[in-house]
Amino acid sequence: MYNVGLLSLFLYNVLTSAKGVYLGSFLQKVHPFLVLAICFTLVTIFFAIYNYLVPVNGVSARKVAKAQWKQVVLLNISGLAGWTGFYYALKLIEPAIVTSLTSALGPIVTAIYFSLIRKERTFTRTEWGIFAGLGLIISYLTVESYLGFSAVQKIPVTQVLIGVFAAAVCGVANVANTVLGKSLNNAGLKSRQVIPLRFFLLILTGALLCPTEQWSALSQPVVQLSVLVIGLFGVAVPVLLFQIGIEKTNPFTVASVHATIPIFVLAAQLFDDRLNPSAYSIVGAVLLAMLSMASLVLSSTPQSAPSPLPPSGVKGAPAYARSRS
Repeated sequence: MYNVGLLSLFLYNVLTSAKGVYLGSFLQKVHPFLVLAICFTLVTIFFAIYNYLVPVNGVSARKVAKAQWKQVVLLNISGLAGWTGFYYALKLIEPAIVTSLTSALGPIVTAIYFSLIRKERTFTRTEWGIFAGLGLIISYLTVESYLGFSAVQKIPVTQVLIGVFAAAVCGVANVANTVLGKSLNNAGLKSRQVIPLRFFLLILTGALLCPTEQWSALSQPVVQLSVLVIGLFGVAVPVLLFQIGIEKTNPFTVASVHATIPIFVLAAQLFDDRLNPSAYSIVGAVLLAMLSMASLVLSSTPQSAPSPLPPSGVKGAPAYARSRS
């Protein structure tokens, strides 16, 4: 079963990387909000039908969502920020840099949240040193894009700054999304039950803010097919694969495989004529993957990663166990 989980994680990396590179090109022609609105409508419908056909015994998503409505609202806000930031960043800067920035920010923001804000976990000096190294790589990739050394060559400074900012928003929102999603898991919902609750605000915002003239793009068969493929094989299927990986392996394996995503993106970029291979991006992505995995290897308790506290009043929710790395 472990090998099935491992294969699922690597397939997740492949599909996610291919999606990122393809979107970087596709979003040059189609407005991001149009793609967001249509793709996540498809994803929401897909999981709603799946949950209806394969119900979870004893757990009512409607009742839990009603009781934890604040978490659901915040989950929608973080989902809107994360996916909008990701799509706009892909439109503006190199895909490998986008995934590198969001991957590097995740551990940093998580460490700050659990150590300095929640004060529920202590990190060693070595780990803080690795987080500092991730911060330096973020700075390196930003300067690389600014100087025109990335795979998209020279682009306007404003475009670089907006792209990096959008990727940063995505990285921070992803952490918030994980924390909020975990709270709903602790309240009794399975991951596949949470997914249809996440995207209502994203769908509504995308539909309202997409320029009217952009909707005409949906009349083109190639756009219809592209959006369908992105929605199902770029979002829905990877989410399922990632969940299988979580269930059949362990947190250390999941995090280790996830840290290699920038490498997969660099490989996928070889098939995009819009991009020229950049040695600077390759160095940054490889260093990022090495540091991320070093953080996991050096952790003395890699499988006891902190979990967010369940919402107050959740009957039977597990208590938080403190851990020290």
